[in-house]
Amino acid sequence: MEIRSIDDNKKYIIDLPEQNQEMNSKFENLVNEMRVFNLENYHQTNALKCKKCIYEYAETDIGRKIEQNKIRNQAQTLRNIRKKNDNIKDGISMLDEMAQALDAPLDYLF
Repeated sequence: MEIRSIDDNKKYIIDLPEQNQEMNSKFENLVNEMRVFNLENYHQTNALKCKKCIYEYAETDIGRKIEQNKIRNQAQTLRNIRKKNDNIKDGISMLDEMAQALDAPLDYLF
């Protein structure tokens, strides 16, 4: 089997599981670890792992970003309605204001 690396744009040959029992065992162990993983009990201690991460994490900001995303999705759903009445227009404005308000520091999150 071949895979192509995004990092260096090269092809690498990889043995199939039946061709490499050691790697197959490692893979099965990884899958089992994922099955029992509990995110609530996990704490990343290796800062270098997060340094190149595409996602930002700053304690309460994850919850804030999730809520903003939900609100923006709801506003977009209303925007997609072709015939908008005044209630829908008010709802869009209200949702936009709510999402924007989440950009400000919220003392109750700390």
